[in-house]
Amino acid sequence: MTFGAALETYRERLKDDYSLKERSKTFRGERIAALLKSWPDLEQNRCCSSSKADCLAWAVRFGKDGQSIGV
Repeated sequence: MTFGAALETYRERLKDDYSLKERSKTFRGERIAALLKSWPDLEQNRCCSSSKADCLAWAVRFGKDGQSIGV
């Protein structure tokens, strides 16, 4: 399963989660958008293929570029 497929499932469940306020849902959508903007190929990655090292490398890139990508 790709991250994109898992994300689609998450988005569907989020949309139908009536225990959350609309603003909470919107905020989560904004965070997803920021994550995908800062890690462009994440959606195509297989869920099990992202390692701790991949996440740490993203964190370093995000730390350097976070202000410039508008998140």
